[in-house]
Amino acid sequence: LCQRGTCARLLDFSTNRISTETCLLMSQVLEGHQFYASCLSLEGNAIGDAGLVALFHAVKGTPLQFLDLSETGITAASGPVLADLVQLCPMLCSLQVDGNDIGDKGLVALMKEIGASKALVTLNVERCGLG
Repeated sequence: LCQRGTCARLLDFSTNRISTETCLLMSQVLEGHQFYASCLSLEGNAIGDAGLVALFHAVKGTPLQFLDLSETGITAASGPVLADLVQLCPMLCSLQVDGNDIGDKGLVALMKEIGASKALVTLNVERCGLG
C-alpha cells in the first residue's frame, strides 16, 4: 500500500462481502504496512463490532479524512470505539455510519468525543435506530 513515500489516497472496498474475519486479516496488513490512505470505504460489508475494533488499531493516528462504515453490521457496542477513532484520527472530517444498529446508546458514546474533534464536519447517522 505504501512504499517509499507513495501511498494510496482512496481504498474502496465497498460491497465486497468482507466478513469480520477478512477485516481482521486486512487490518493486520494495513497496520503492518503503515496505512496512510486519506479515504477508506467498507460500506456494505459485514465487518461487525469485532471488525471495527481491528480496523481501529490499523487506522488510529493516521491522516485518514473520510471513513465510510455504512451498513457494516456495527452496533451500540461500537459507540466507544467510534469515539476513540474520532479522537485518535485528528484529520477525520467525515464519518459515515448510516444503516447500522447503533441506537441511542451508541450515539451517546460517540457524541462524547465529537465536540473535541477539530476536523469532523460530517457525521451520517441515518437509519441507525435512533429514538
